[in-house]
Amino acid sequence: MKLEEFKESGLLELYALNACSPDEKVLVEEHLELYPSLLIELDEISAALENYSELYAEMPPKGLDLKIKNQLVFKPEIKVIPTIAKNDAHKNYLNFYKISLAASLLAVLGLSIILYFTQSKLKDTEKQLASLNQEKVLLSENVNRASIELADLNQNFKKISAEDFIQIKLTGTEKYPTAQMKVYWNKESKETFISLIQIPQLPLGKQFQLWALVNGKPINAGVFDSLQGILILSDISTLQADLFAVTIEDKGGSVSPTLSEMVVAGKVIGS
Repeated sequence: MKLEEFKESGLLELYALNACSPDEKVLVEEHLELYPSLLIELDEISAALENYSELYAEMPPKGLDLKIKNQLVFKPEIKVIPTIAKNDAHKNYLNFYKISLAASLLAVLGLSIILYFTQSKLKDTEKQLASLNQEKVLLSENVNRASIELADLNQNFKKISAEDFIQIKLTGTEKYPTAQMKVYWNKESKETFISLIQIPQLPLGKQFQLWALVNGKPINAGVFDSLQGILILSDISTLQADLFAVTIEDKGGSVSPTLSEMVVAGKVIGS
């Protein structure tokens, strides 16, 4: 049995109460030899039991000795018992009273310790069950959210496949050579989708911003975060764009593109 398991078993407390079975006593003594730190803990438990016994021990009520003496009054014809014998009987009674009281207190303390460990384990089990239920709720919420996102994604894919969308491939700039994106643009409805294929990690407090170049003027087409592989719908009209580009801007977007932070760009075929 490992040290922590042994400590939690309550055997050390039962050993201090002298309430172990012979097999349990052997097991405890083996662990005491194997783990010297248990000797210190055993001394602490024994001291606590002794303090508990002294704290709750009660002296016999006043007048008890007189009651005992009165009960020891004999008939005249019987020889009176010597005083020393009365004292011995009194002492024996008091010793028996103290021993019985101490044994009762130790038994109560032993049951309290066992009850404490049982309640502690029960509380741990309840906490684990509560944690599992919370994880189950969170998992259910994540599944529902993922299902909604997947449904939206499928709907968007069907939309760009069925309607008249132009696909523009955006390739990485010299600063971000591995970056790739795709823009799906409907000239009639002016709807714009972005497919994030491979993009750099955004610095803290930054966002990507899509730009449409119309007659040589950059038009803001919306900001977005690093949602890898998810199509993003822009809610602004891109008119007759000749080129699309993406830059890294401060969160919330910029009124004009930061050319030094251009990630990808791509011309509209036939423009």
